[in-house]
Amino acid sequence: SSIPTESLTSTSTSTSTSTLKPPQQTNVSNPWPHTFIFFIVLLLIAYNEMHFNLPSITSNISTRKPYKDIASFYPYYLSEHSDASNQRFHVFGSTVIVLIALNKPETIICVMSGLLCGYITFPLFRGFDNGALEALSILVVGLLMAHQHGVKMYLMSMALIGYGCAWFGHWWFQRNTPATFIYPSYSLICDFKMFGAFYAQLINTSHWENLWEHGIDVKEALGLAI
Repeated sequence: SSIPTESLTSTSTSTSTSTLKPPQQTNVSNPWPHTFIFFIVLLLIAYNEMHFNLPSITSNISTRKPYKDIASFYPYYLSEHSDASNQRFHVFGSTVIVLIALNKPETIICVMSGLLCGYITFPLFRGFDNGALEALSILVVGLLMAHQHGVKMYLMSMALIGYGCAWFGHWWFQRNTPATFIYPSYSLICDFKMFGAFYAQLINTSHWENLWEHGIDVKEALGLAI
């Protein structure tokens, strides 16, 4: 039996059309340009201390938030982490966070953007006795950034590990309430300052067991050691 010429022509045309048809491209936008611009704006505001001109939205200052800046808050933070075991849990959690960040660099700008947002909004919420609104600003900005970069699970894992280790150290060893409940952004910054002080002293000491058993030298961490 013979195949109709029209059928052969139709099949040939269909085949060539499907062959020549360009593949469909998915419309995936690059989040880095606007993420980077947003981060730089936050960084400039924080670096120039422009946020300290912001008034408290309650028109007063809470008695539970006497520390205005990191310099005045850090000695208090170290006093709340005087127990060596508590320090070790903080350092362990921070170390894991750093390792995750090195594996997924996108998480770094997510954490930094959220942290800067909390740091900048601190004066606005200084009239409240707790740091809930400040923490919320950190969380919202961090998660939005993480969603755009596809690293939400990594960011949530970092938060779970970091705060889990820190709070366990406070409640089981130090027996006090974490300062992050009142100063969420300042506490996170000072946590990494203590993390840096621990490793700096670990590298420079020949008696690491003393650092392990008694914790960091507070005077050295504050730059007061002679």
